[in-house]
Amino acid sequence: MGRLAAYPTLATVLVEYLAARKLGTKAAADLRSVIGVHAAAWQGKPIDALDARAVAARYRAIATASPAPANRLLAALSALTRYAHAAHGVGDAGLIQRVRSLLGATEEVAARDVVIADDVQGKWARSLAGEPARVVRYFKALMLTGLRANELRKLPRSGWDSEAGVIFVAHTKNSKPHSVPAGAALRALIDAEATATADGGCLFDVPVKVYRAACERIGESVGFAWHLHDLRRTFATVATRAGVDAGMVKRLMNHSTSGDVTAHHYVKLNVEDMRPAMQTIEKRLHALWATPA
Repeated sequence: MGRLAAYPTLATVLVEYLAARKLGTKAAADLRSVIGVHAAAWQGKPIDALDARAVAARYRAIATASPAPANRLLAALSALTRYAHAAHGVGDAGLIQRVRSLLGATEEVAARDVVIADDVQGKWARSLAGEPARVVRYFKALMLTGLRANELRKLPRSGWDSEAGVIFVAHTKNSKPHSVPAGAALRALIDAEATATADGGCLFDVPVKVYRAACERIGESVGFAWHLHDLRRTFATVATRAGVDAGMVKRLMNHSTSGDVTAHHYVKLNVEDMRPAMQTIEKRLHALWATPA
């Protein structure tokens, strides 16, 4: 135990990893959160003390409630243990492979890939009718913009330019500011939300537990569980089916183009170049929402 005590702790490796990788603000915060919430008991221990069986047990406990954070924990520990091995020659670089072997192919939970299908959109939209107006506006705005849940929920009132019909998100997951043009229906929706929001406040600033409860009620009505991020996935799917090309979909969702030389270095689109695509998506979604049961 004396030898292990000299090894860097999980918390120390996390600090070193973040400094070395220079992650964006949101990505760094997410990594800290995953470790702080789901690996808190291990933070002060030497990284060599991590045990595959203990990690597998922790994974099972988290995945029982939700697979996404369980999978994020494995990804985080994989990155940190591999970094520790490369930087210090300590830590188990193959830890997560052993965890996955213990879990078995049938036990490890796949990441969610839920999309609100076209033939369910009408029922989903009608299920919103009994929810508070701000909840309805938030859910519809998420699907109409493709924004991440926290990007929209934490959007300050100043991030909405009603005259121009543009949403400006300063703080994003990849740390790249993002502007989203609004179609006519989305503009009216956000104007209504802005009217209900105090000066200096955030649009859609309702407690997360309120939104989660609404998700559960609507899920019971439509017959399947869904989460807020599924609306972003649905946005991309509807956009593609509506004929919006892949490069534009990536731009609308603020996904990185660093691996695409043409998109990253040559194609320079402004917010108005994106507006026709957003109007196409909005028109398609409203048609789906009006579909009878």
